[in-house]
Amino acid sequence: NPKTGKPEQLILTSPPLARHKLVQKAEGGRKGSAVPPEYVLEVEYSSGGAGAAGAGTKKGKAVLGHFAEWVTEEGEFVERIFAERLHSSLAKILGE
Repeated sequence: NPKTGKPEQLILTSPPLARHKLVQKAEGGRKGSAVPPEYVLEVEYSSGGAGAAGAGTKKGKAVLGHFAEWVTEEGEFVERIFAERLHSSLAKILGE
């Protein structure tokens, strides 16, 4: 931060991935289906300022969806989709 000389800081933490959820099939169905877990990043941003004016820490969770939403069946990572989700989530958390 040029005004305070303190650096801005963005911390992204990836908590353990939850297990998939089993959903029972409606009436008479023998098998249910598995719903993959959502990939979530915990976000903490510090503006680097001191005191009440302009200082602050913002926290939130960036929900990026499940892997099948940004990885193809062939295992190819689709960076564009992942990047859009990440940028959108960060903008909401940071208020941009």
